[in-house]
Amino acid sequence: MSAEQNSLDNLVVDPETLASLRQVADSDSNILIVGGDKELNAKVLKAINHERREAGTGLVVVKGAGTSDNFRLMYPRDQITVINAPEIKSVLDVRNILKEMWDFRLAITDISTSITAELFILCCEGLRSDVVASYTCDGDLDQCLVSLAKLNQPEKGHLPFELTLERVVHLLEAIVKCDCVDGQPIISVIRK
Repeated sequence: MSAEQNSLDNLVVDPETLASLRQVADSDSNILIVGGDKELNAKVLKAINHERREAGTGLVVVKGAGTSDNFRLMYPRDQITVINAPEIKSVLDVRNILKEMWDFRLAITDISTSITAELFILCCEGLRSDVVASYTCDGDLDQCLVSLAKLNQPEKGHLPFELTLERVVHLLEAIVKCDCVDGQPIISVIRK
């Protein structure tokens, strides 16, 4: 797949949604893409990254198990660092890498572990801006946010679940909700 195929213009959405996606992509907001279709989530994540990309820039990709890594093929001139999420032992490991690569964009292709969930939340708290992350979850938006908060649930002795959920909801700057109905993508953009 070529880089141009990952453009926002290639998403099958109405003009109003396309304008909202472009507005979110052009901001430095941290964006959570959520929905039950992993492939659609990945397509939207790549399109937003493509929109934000400047030729020759760097990108750190935290990829989930079983998630394809074709960013290097799409952007062979960019400096791309791939971190396999299952190999991350603690958030500190990634924080140290991000400190060294402070000017690189960050994409989390699949929030699937408590560590990747915590990494995204830390970015939203100020560790990093311009982050795009995908979380695959069936259900409505509220159910997905509850599921993300549960995944991010700290070890015992920390904040209770209700405060974790409140933290997640409060920190999100932009959410892109992706669904498929009868094979057609339905994408909506929610901004605070």
